[in-house]
Amino acid sequence: MDFSSYISSIWTIILTLTTVGYGDFYPRTFIGRLIIFIVCIWGMCIVSIMVVSLHSILIMGKQELKVKINNPPADIIAK
Repeated sequence: MDFSSYISSIWTIILTLTTVGYGDFYPRTFIGRLIIFIVCIWGMCIVSIMVVSLHSILIMGKQELKVKINNPPADIIAK
C-alpha cells in the first residue's frame, strides 16, 4: 500500500476497520474506492442487523422462559 498521501492512508484505515483486506486485485481509482467503501459500510450494517436480531431472539427466549417458570398455567396450579 502507498502511504504517501492522506487519502491512501484513510483508505487503508477503512479496509482495516471493515476487515475486508485485499489480495492481488484492489481498486486504484477514486470511484472504485468510493464504491468499495459503500459496499463495506453496507456489509457492516447487514452483519450488525443480523447480530442484533439474533441477540434479541435469544434474550426474548430467556425472558419467556422466566415468565413460564414464575407463572405456571392455571391447570397445573389447580392440581
